[in-house]
Amino acid sequence: MSISLCLALLAARPTGDMRAVTCLLSLCLTYLAHAQRNAGCSVDVWRVKSRHEPVLAVGGTLALPDRETGQLLLPNGGVVLAGCPGAGNSLKLDKGLPHVNASCTSTGSLQAPGGRVTAGNLWCENRPLAEAHKTARRCGPSGKLRVFELGFNVSRQWLPVIEACHDADKASTFYSHHQLLGSLLRFRRQQTQPRPTFTQGCESGELFLGVSPSNAYSPSAVQQTLSTTLGSEEKARQLLAQTTLSRGHLAPSADFILNTQQHASFFYVNAAPQWQIFNEGNWLSVESVLRNHAQQQLLDLEVWTGTHGVLTLNDTEGRQKELYLAEGERMAVPLFFWKLVHDPKSGTAIAFVGVNNPFAAGTTAEAQLCPDVCGDAGWARRKWNRPNKGRVTCCSAQELAAAVPGAPQIHASGLLAGPRA
Repeated sequence: MSISLCLALLAARPTGDMRAVTCLLSLCLTYLAHAQRNAGCSVDVWRVKSRHEPVLAVGGTLALPDRETGQLLLPNGGVVLAGCPGAGNSLKLDKGLPHVNASCTSTGSLQAPGGRVTAGNLWCENRPLAEAHKTARRCGPSGKLRVFELGFNVSRQWLPVIEACHDADKASTFYSHHQLLGSLLRFRRQQTQPRPTFTQGCESGELFLGVSPSNAYSPSAVQQTLSTTLGSEEKARQLLAQTTLSRGHLAPSADFILNTQQHASFFYVNAAPQWQIFNEGNWLSVESVLRNHAQQQLLDLEVWTGTHGVLTLNDTEGRQKELYLAEGERMAVPLFFWKLVHDPKSGTAIAFVGVNNPFAAGTTAEAQLCPDVCGDAGWARRKWNRPNKGRVTCCSAQELAAAVPGAPQIHASGLLAGPRA
């Protein structure tokens, strides 16, 4: 069907029959919109189950599913770069070939130098490996910290997924920044392989120098650290009988659409020591409530998740002792986790603040980093008031910036409205 054919049909309609005109016009517009949308290539690459999806890039940026179909869409003549980064990794399309450029032909198929490309052969032999790259950008209090990017290097194209503002001297991350794309969450890929293990990210040459984060997080090391800090093995055992210390994701893997993005979140630079009862308690609730709301309202959000302060616990003599997992006051156990969420479309924002101290009794003064606006904005949850699960409150973006030096400065027009449970 063409524009001229549509016009001819409209000219031939019965005189004065407006319903016929409306019907024909609607059919024409629907067909033409469908034809225009489907011109080119549509590849259902992310629906292939139980396989390692490749890293896909279009126009120098990471390719994401189409918001209506969930597929990879390319116009005629469009090119997608497909790669499987990592030593010895390759595409099933051509074993030994780590990456390929595939072009969309006029027949609606993808064509590579080795032949036609389909979703069935566009996958990797092994899981694509992400890397950590140091940038020249500064961040944090007084701009003294450095931005590291987590992403993929495919055919000399760098494809970032997460930004981390990291203090290399203290081996601690101030915050991670990522996008939560609510408009795409219904196409989120489920993990088809075992979760990756956390990696140090030695590619940058400056992450966790002189520190082994994997050893520092081990149960035996955590018990030894607590025993030394508190001056009592028995007190350490009592605390660890209630909960353990875990690698708390900053940018959570479940916020990402693709397996490749999810895997890129498993770097120690995107984590901070977090009590497990808080990790799987109120902080998990914050992440889930935010994610569900973003999906239901189709919100594409900018999210910064960070840490503030150092947790202190009473030693055997009642003295407050700061808790670090590595010598030299490195790898601090944060007192607070915060999550700043900005909706660029509405210009609104909200910040969630959680207390990483399940041993605090009642609603202590330390839990009030800034005035609580959860109820005003529709985010209040009764269980967030339970200190043994890590008490959670809400702040405006301005109040968070005032309370946490170096936090991102967001000029929000108001509070991001929540789902009002």
